Amino acid sequence: MRTLSYLSICFYCAMSYFVWMPQADSLHAADVQVEFANEKLDTWHGFKRHLFEFEGRGAWVVEPKTPRGDGAFSWCMMFPDAFTQRCAAPALLERGFYHVYLDVGNTFGAPEAVMSLERFHQMLQKRGFSQKAVLIGI
Repeated sequence: MRTLSYLSICFYCAMSYFVWMPQADSLHAADVQVEFANEKLDTWHGFKRHLFEFEGRGAWVVEPKTPRGDGAFSWCMMFPDAFTQRCAAPALLERGFYHVYLDVGNTFGAPEAVMSLERFHQMLQKRGFSQKAVLIGI
């Protein structure tokens, strides 16, 4: 029970950091490019999602309705549609974060998967995304 209490406090502290972060109008504007060649558009929890291929792998970027202006984003490493009602992604989208995903399949940290993730991250930075991401894992 004590461990659960500590975890609850840690979760609350982490989430309060995002709740009190400055809004987009108080940050500098960033030119984030979210259109991709041969993309398809749909919605993900009420937000516009850009589906595309990156190096032959499925990938997507979800656009916030009002971006923060600094290219901030969250990145789900695996199972992007599992437990979304309990993960931070929808709340972060509401706060102006983009949300990204790259499908590396059932590789679990194999060197080729890690290299693909690194190249995906580099591509995102070239498009105006922040260097650091809020990582979301299941």
